[in-house]
Amino acid sequence: MPRVKISGNSIYYCSNQRKIKPDKEALLFVHGAGGSSFVWRAQFDFFQRDYQTILINLPGHGDSGGEGKSSIDGYRDFVRGFLDALGLKSVWIIGHSMGGAIAISLAFNAHERLNGLVLVGTGAKLKVAPMIFQALEGDFETAIRQSAQLSFAKDTAQDIIDAHIKEMLKGKPGVMINDFRACDKFDVREQLPDIDLPTLIICGDEDQLTPTRYSEYLRERIKDSQLNIINGAGHMVAVEKPEEFNSILGQFLLRK
Repeated sequence: MPRVKISGNSIYYCSNQRKIKPDKEALLFVHGAGGSSFVWRAQFDFFQRDYQTILINLPGHGDSGGEGKSSIDGYRDFVRGFLDALGLKSVWIIGHSMGGAIAISLAFNAHERLNGLVLVGTGAKLKVAPMIFQALEGDFETAIRQSAQLSFAKDTAQDIIDAHIKEMLKGKPGVMINDFRACDKFDVREQLPDIDLPTLIICGDEDQLTPTRYSEYLRERIKDSQLNIINGAGHMVAVEKPEEFNSILGQFLLRK
């Protein structure tokens, strides 16, 4: 994995280019709370054939240094710094859950370099139940295993769930708690009509963490946006249904 220094921290990312081409269109995939670029591995394998494809590990996540942020605005500013460091000028932001919140925030503050948004299992408001904070502050492993049961559709293969748990357990409890604090404070419902970018919204019909009504709300308020609900998928829709997800995203990118 290549790395770049941002605010004194070594940030690791995955790219299909040995040398980033600043003027070439890029897909930037942003993971969710407590996660890492691992969540996008099926998308990287698929889209690297036709696009400059980049998976970022936010600070404090994966192999990236730093301690993470406690606000979506903080992560937004970090991603802007990442785009600056790589010189990227033409970017599609694909964000999952907290990553979707970061993408929305970028739409208000980095519009000039964005081609469009792909919002996956996210919402304009991401209130977090107090019990989640209590669980994370207690037995971290138990909290991760319990959250995994809410993250996937009921028929998801156990090996997929186990791989997710293994990856999440690599995270730092403090970073994950701050991620959820950032989500808990996020609320841009009044600003959604200001978004003027091609926008694709994807969610799973069995998502218990960001139910379909969150995505429907985005669709109603972001003009000319497109919503696709994938059957038999939960919150980790890109992992659970990668072929369907990739097909929907690929068609959207070609149309735009």
